[in-house]
Amino acid sequence: MGTYITIVTVDAIIEFANVPWAAFEIKMGFKAQGKGAANLLELVHRIGYTNRPKPALLAPTNRCILRLLQLPRPGGTVMSLLPSQEIESELGWQVKRSSPIMDRQHVLMSTKGIKLSAIRSYATTHGWVSVARSKRRIALFSHPDHGFVQLQIPMDYDEDTPLAILEIAMRIAEVEKRSVDSVIEDLEATGSDVLRLRAVSDELRGTSISFDRALGMLDGARQMLSAAACSVAYPATHHSRTDRSEARQLLARTKMGQTEIGSFVLKLLCPLDGVQELPLLPEVQPFVRSTTTLVMNATSTLIGAIEQGTVNDLLEKQYNRDEPPLISSNLCKGLLDLQGSQEQGEVILSMTWGSLAHVPLPTAPSTVRLPVDYYPEIERAYRQLRPMKGEDETHQMIGTVETLNGDVGEDGKRSGEVILSLLLPDETEIVKAKVRLDSNDYLLAVQAHERGRTYIQLHGVLRRGDRISRIDRPEGFSLIQTTPTRQPNG
Repeated sequence: MGTYITIVTVDAIIEFANVPWAAFEIKMGFKAQGKGAANLLELVHRIGYTNRPKPALLAPTNRCILRLLQLPRPGGTVMSLLPSQEIESELGWQVKRSSPIMDRQHVLMSTKGIKLSAIRSYATTHGWVSVARSKRRIALFSHPDHGFVQLQIPMDYDEDTPLAILEIAMRIAEVEKRSVDSVIEDLEATGSDVLRLRAVSDELRGTSISFDRALGMLDGARQMLSAAACSVAYPATHHSRTDRSEARQLLARTKMGQTEIGSFVLKLLCPLDGVQELPLLPEVQPFVRSTTTLVMNATSTLIGAIEQGTVNDLLEKQYNRDEPPLISSNLCKGLLDLQGSQEQGEVILSMTWGSLAHVPLPTAPSTVRLPVDYYPEIERAYRQLRPMKGEDETHQMIGTVETLNGDVGEDGKRSGEVILSLLLPDETEIVKAKVRLDSNDYLLAVQAHERGRTYIQLHGVLRRGDRISRIDRPEGFSLIQTTPTRQPNG
């Protein structure tokens, strides 16, 4: 009677320098995965009769996900769809690995809550291009810089959907050069801008933080978002109140995400549809996106000015009425609260931009660092932008016209900025201040300037500056025919 030899084959064998070898069975679906696992175990059983070393890892993978398995490498992750305890119990030996293993259940559970439509939105807004659909119900996306990498996004949910989502996350991670975990988090938060506030200091090397410190960061984050929302709705260097309806809606819809490993991280999810507004035109971004963009732009601009030594110039630009102010005292106060009383370390602001159809990603910076030694300048900006007690009151002022900087408008009349020299009580020196005048008052300013030593008077709010001050809410601008003396006290 003849001898029959059964040949055992597997779909892939990979050899690495730091492990003997790895065997793969590639199956199309969970139902076939058990057959692949049995075939791999049979292979190991046969090898037991030879002098060859056993494999370091077995992987009956699903949906052709060869790239899903990342073998041990420095700082890498071993990811097997066959749980490690199942390998060890069947084979009677322990898998040697240089990094932790994430088993099937943990990996697939992490994809719960991710919507397929959210993945399509993410792909569209992050540079992936939709290609012709296949005969199967999947949406195909390719990346212009990575032609051989495609996303296959199912159109329907079935038992293999979690694994398909995981494959998509890994391919995105490969293209964007970041961890799979961070991609999964962003896919879960699609439709929200995610603001992370990371406090770094020696105090925070462990796993806890003082209660007062945590409350300070929460207060700072609330103040910062409220100030930015108010500045989007009504740009100003100071908001006497930050409880506008838009700010209240944004805070009510913002959620705190799960805390993250690494110092102390406050994670805030700001839904892009969190503030009710009129239907948007395609080219208009949502109010929440304008708010989060302002947070990053304003903070980055202030930090850049501190590093370049141009804070005074930046603050002076905030008073220029030709452009809406970007930085407010309220935003600076929020930044100060983030640091609290810490005397070392830094706070890092980072933003992950949400994905929403027809809403492009902003060009604002996604990360801004605030070292503790920058905070004296942030506090100075806060004090200079914030009116002191009584400074918001209207006072009478007398002076002369020094410079005319107006422009001719569409009506053919000239209006705009005028620089005055003011005579103020208890002031031994002339105070330079700029004011914006309408066409009627500007004509009076021209007359005063042409006559030379003709004095003017007006009422307004004087905002003090280091080199030049500013007059807000001017009214009652008129010429004085006689030469005045300095105003008495009171």
